[in-house]
Amino acid sequence: MLRIFQHYRPRQIARYVRNFHRGQLYIEGVGEFEFDGGRILPPQNHSKRLMSVMSEVNAQIKLMAPA
Repeated sequence: MLRIFQHYRPRQIARYVRNFHRGQLYIEGVGEFEFDGGRILPPQNHSKRLMSVMSEVNAQIKLMAPA
C-alpha cells in the first residue's frame, strides 16, 4: 500500500507508520520510503535529506509509544 503525503508533517506520518506497520509512503518534495515493524527503514538512496526525515519520523514514533 502506497500512501502519498502532500506535505512533510512528521507527527502525521509517524501516526500512519505506527498504525499500519508495513508498507510504502511517498512525501512530495522529499521522496519514497518503506516501513516495516512500525519504523521507517533506511532508504536505498542515503541522501542527507532522506536520512534526516527517516530519523525525525522514527523519533516521533518513539515519543508516541506508551511508557
